Parts: sequence; C-alpha cells; structure tokens
Amino acid sequence: MSEIDELLPCGTVTDPFFQVFHDGQWNACIGEQGEELNYVEGYLLAAQLLVDTLIEKELYGSRDTLAMPILYNARHGLELALKYILRELAAVDMAREREEAVDHDVKSYWEHLSVQAVGDHRCRTLIAALEPFVQSLGKIDPDGQELRYFENRDGKQSLADYAIVHLPLIQASIAGLREVLDQLVRRVFQLEQEVATGAKTNECSRGDLVQVAGIVGAKANWTEAAFLDRKAEARARFGLTSNGLSRALTVIKEARELKTLIGIETSPVYLSAETLTEVGVRWLETNPPPAADAKSIIINAADIDLEEMDRHGKARGVLDR
Repeated sequence: MSEIDELLPCGTVTDPFFQVFHDGQWNACIGEQGEELNYVEGYLLAAQLLVDTLIEKELYGSRDTLAMPILYNARHGLELALKYILRELAAVDMAREREEAVDHDVKSYWEHLSVQAVGDHRCRTLIAALEPFVQSLGKIDPDGQELRYFENRDGKQSLADYAIVHLPLIQASIAGLREVLDQLVRRVFQLEQEVATGAKTNECSRGDLVQVAGIVGAKANWTEAAFLDRKAEARARFGLTSNGLSRALTVIKEARELKTLIGIETSPVYLSAETLTEVGVRWLETNPPPAADAKSIIINAADIDLEEMDRHGKARGVLDR
C-alpha cells in the first residue's frame, strides 16, 4: 500500500487528483458539469479565504509565503471577470470584443470596456469603480508573471521595486473588488433579460428607461415649464444628448409596460371591457377574499369538504381556459 493509499482510505488510488469517488458530500463539479463563473468566483474567493484565514488565525509565519498566492488569485480572478463581462456584453450587442489577440493584460481589458458606450448607466458606473483595482494590479503585474514567478521573463527579480505589502489592506481591497464584480456580473445577467424585451436605446437600457420615466413624470405634464428641468435632470444623470433623451422618451411612449409609468394606458387588443369585468367577477367568486375577522388560514384535514374541493377545481379550470 502506497503512502497516498494510507492517507486516503478509499481503496486503491490510481490518480491522486482526479480519481472518481462516489461521494455525495465532497464531489465538486468540473469540466462538462462546470460553469465559467466557477473560475471567476473561485480565484477571487480563494484569495479572500486565504487572507481572511491568515489574519484571523494570526499565521505570522506564513505572511511571506502566502502573500503572492493571495495577490495572484485576486489578479487572476479580476482578469477572468473582465473577459467574461466583455464577452457577455458583446453577446447582447452592448459592447464589442477586443480585436487584439487574447492576453493577460487586465489594464487593457478594463480600458477597452471603459471607453465603450455601454448602454446601461449602472454597468458603466460599476466598470468605472474597478479602476483603482485594475490600475494597481495592472501596474505591478501587467502580464500575469510578476506574482507567479520569482523571476520574470527578462530574467530579473519580480517586484524588484517593492519591499512589503500590508495584508489587512489587501484583505479589505479584495472584499471591495469582489463586491463590485459581484454587482457587475449580476447587472450583466439582468441586461441579458432586459435586452430580450427590445425596450432600449443605444444609450439606455430598459432599467435606465424606467428611471428616466420616473424623472420626467406623467406625459400630461410635459407641457409644464418644470418639464424642462426634469429633462435636464434625466440628461445629466444618464449622460444623454438632447437627441438621446428624445430616443429614450420615444421608446418609453411605445413600450406597453413603460408607458404606464408616464400615465399612458394601452387598450387590450383581444379583450373587451365586458370580458375583463366578467373574468374579475368569476375570479372573486372562485377565490373570495378571507373574512375581515379571519384569524387563521390553517385548515384541519377533518374540515375539508371534498365536494367543495371538486367544485372549486372545476371553477378554476374554467378560469384557466
């Protein structure tokens, strides 16, 4: 029996890292069952767990040996996140991919993203919030070598111009970086859903248009002098030109749900007022509101009326049709 077999009492070990065990607790999904975000979130979380454990357990003897893995994992997670975000935004025509060959330069990926007119105010704000993290890690390690190897490609000592790093600062910065990236990734997910509605302009996402509608107010009041101030506020908040705001207002007035935000109703195409009224009446008959003095909605099995349940089910069936 090998030393590995003694350490892992699960039978004969033929592969020390990738052998399959039927374990419902500690098997991790990789490869065909893995997700790209596992890589993005994994490296960032690894950096956070390492620095948290190092400080919380006061592992002073491991400060020098763990500093580089902590920083490298944070940097690599940032690189993967930027590439993922760019690719996802490009897939919904809200950004364009880089024409240059794929590299490890986090600064160039962030700059490529930040100069583009991504049509979502929240997304642009979060991309801008990444700047201090990108500038720091991009300056110290432009190609992903300095934090991985003692010597760089030029044969010189890595990080030769630096002497110390402060781990509590790194801990706080990694937490801040993870928070910004988490919000940005979630916003990208939302944009993928919003784009499908078609309610957007090149400058504004659907979420932006909802806010614009809230600022400009009811269309019935657009003739007021104060409307000019509200237009100016909307333009300033979302960085819109006069034509850009006009495009936003046009989409708001045409989108069925958005137009309700400015007081414009849409008549049903296939339902008459009489039909809607009948549906409402039947719904209330089938699902009567609880009595005002009702104190509990708990129903005992002994109190169930099977015939009443059958009648209710048939009535619901009529409504469903």
